[in-house]
Order: sequence, then C-alpha cells, then structure tokens
Amino acid sequence: MSEQRATAYFRNGYFYIHSSSKTIEWVWVADRPFLRAPEASDDTELGMAIRAALAASRVDIEHPDHRIGVIEPLLQLAGVPSGSTFAKNASCARIELAGNSASIVPMRNLGVKKGFQPLPGKEKLVLLVEASALGAAVRTALLESSPRTT
Repeated sequence: MSEQRATAYFRNGYFYIHSSSKTIEWVWVADRPFLRAPEASDDTELGMAIRAALAASRVDIEHPDHRIGVIEPLLQLAGVPSGSTFAKNASCARIELAGNSASIVPMRNLGVKKGFQPLPGKEKLVLLVEASALGAAVRTALLESSPRTT
C-alpha cells in the first residue's frame, strides 16, 4: 500500500484536490494543501495540482480530535456549509503514489451516510512522467464516477 495519497473531487464545475495523510492510528485524513481548479483547466494544470497534493502527503501525523474539522478548508473552498452538501453532487477519485506511477481509483458516491467506495475494476495506473497524463487520467476517473452516471 502506498504511503502517499491525494483525493480529487469534481463538483459544480470545479475540481477540488487535497492531500491525504495517515495518522499514528493508521487512519487516512484530508490534509493540506486544499486546491481548486475550474473545469476548463487543462490536464497539465490539473496534473500539477495532483502532484503537489501527493508530495504533501504525510505519515504518522497526530490523529485529529474531530474528523469533521479536517475538511473545513475544503468546504470553505467550495462555499458550502457541510460535508453532506459538498458530497451530494460530487464525484471522487483516490490517487496513490506507487514508485514512478500513480494508481487512480474512481469512487462511487453512495450518499452522505455511506460515503465514497472504490468502483471495482476501474483502477488505472499512470506514469508520473507527464503531468498532463496524470491530469487526463484523473479527469476521466471523475467522469466515470460521476453521480449522474452511477
């Protein structure tokens, strides 16, 4: 399993990207940076943001007191009051660093109570040589996991 992760969402015309870090209790939590890019962003710009989030991923951070507060910067970027509002129309993909490649896992939106779960058989491996290839692969994964098509 990779020790560097990021998460990307697509919601209402914007991509939202954040790093994911593993706590000392082995729980992955959202972490900085929290980034937003318009849908019109090119694949290179999207790939560079994902690379920045992967590079910021950490291991053995202190477990947060309240998991809800962890996503507050994401909610502020999206201009929404709660995680349930954000998730309602969002698609999601998890990105895991694997050497010089990234594993991209599209996630199915199962609603507010059940969250996002991996879509079986949809994982893709992309070389990190070109930011544009990474951006394009994540864009495709988010479209495949769109709440409108699942």
